[in-house]
Amino acid sequence: MELARTVARLDRWLEEHAPGDFRQLAPPAEPALITAVTENRFEPHPDVRSWLALHDGSALDPTPAAGAFVPTDFPLLGAADMRDGRRDMEDEVARLRMHRSPRQPARTVAAGSTH
Repeated sequence: MELARTVARLDRWLEEHAPGDFRQLAPPAEPALITAVTENRFEPHPDVRSWLALHDGSALDPTPAAGAFVPTDFPLLGAADMRDGRRDMEDEVARLRMHRSPRQPARTVAAGSTH
């Protein structure tokens, strides 16, 4: 609930001081779409659920009046994009597993490594 109060304050400030940025924020996501992000496989972080209930991402709109606070060239993901991104990652992992030799161990990355 703390996030909801913080976002409400931020929304009011943006609406008054940066209306172009405020317009970039999407309306709330439908509850069914928020649930579809994880397709009941795991519980999303409460802040993700709260955020999507307030704003279903932001628009890709390089309007000169916007972009100081809400990114316009790299929009915030909405529920459908989060769901689709999770599906894409799962599909890629499955594809890589199918192409790996049965004797080839899975590659692990050491903590703190960038490779």
